[in-house]
Amino acid sequence: MWPASLPNQQREINERAVLRGSPFGVQHLLPLLRPALIAVLAFTGSGLRAPAAAAPSGKAGIPQQLFAADREQRKHNNSVAIMFCDQIIKVSPDAVQAYLIKSRCYSDLKMRPKAQAMIVEALKVQPKSAAAHLEYGRWYRAQNDNRKALAEFEEAIKCDPTDRLAYQALASMAEQDGQVEKARAAYSAVIKLDPRTSENYIRRGDFLRRQGRDREAIADYSTVLSRDMKNLDVLSKRAGLYYRQKLYPQAFSDYSTIMAANQYDAEALIFRAACRLGMHQTKQGFDDVNRAIDLDGNDGHAYFVRGKLYLAQGDKARGEADLKKAASLGYNREGDEAKVTIIPKP
Repeated sequence: MWPASLPNQQREINERAVLRGSPFGVQHLLPLLRPALIAVLAFTGSGLRAPAAAAPSGKAGIPQQLFAADREQRKHNNSVAIMFCDQIIKVSPDAVQAYLIKSRCYSDLKMRPKAQAMIVEALKVQPKSAAAHLEYGRWYRAQNDNRKALAEFEEAIKCDPTDRLAYQALASMAEQDGQVEKARAAYSAVIKLDPRTSENYIRRGDFLRRQGRDREAIADYSTVLSRDMKNLDVLSKRAGLYYRQKLYPQAFSDYSTIMAANQYDAEALIFRAACRLGMHQTKQGFDDVNRAIDLDGNDGHAYFVRGKLYLAQGDKARGEADLKKAASLGYNREGDEAKVTIIPKP
């Protein structure tokens, strides 16, 4: 609605003035301006956008108008989105999504009471609307009211047991609230509803990793990697868990795969060297960690691992020198590498 060059703060002030009414009579001009504003939708930096093709009139045009309102809200053109919603509600007062889009607009403008009022209106129209209860849960979450947020997410699931977004919101909120088993059940429910989407396994894997349930997290990451071994982010997570579980050969294999994709990954080199320490391969460990130091001579972690390798060989002087160097570079804590359990020789 406003020129793209207008500062965000001033743009918000202008939108508030239009929505609330200003002392200069903007509220009286708004009905007259509305048709023109809807025709052009908004300004851009290079001028006016070309008007879209005319939408079907009456209820037949509601889906297209809802799409346009949602699009404008996501682009933070809140006043335009609200005008679309007002037109929809005028034609169809039971259009729940229009109230919910308006609610998100008001939240974006930090007009929280109005945002809540729109959700309440949506629930008056359709008390069993999963989308409305989900939106209410998000509203409560933004107010840091975890108890009411959880209740609304659970109500959304009662209204629609197939609503994956509601389960995801419940899982995240329950974890934040310390209700670990409820969170785990919700993450698992999403996978049951949509087992083909790898992102669902990643979310549960990340949750399990945060809970220290490494073996279960490894299983979820392995499911993802069985579908796409090139997902280096997940591969790195699994490698780290293998390492933490002292499964050094498996960790070494994953770090080697990462290195095959990116030979300049210093972190993978360092951890691969630490794995070699646990597998009695100190010579090869030096090869890896020295390459890492060549890539970044200021990485304290690399000197720390090399110091441990020297100590494993009985070279106390060099080992302590590298540990001192690591500390001077800010790596002065006892990391996982210090707790490496050496695998007994056969």
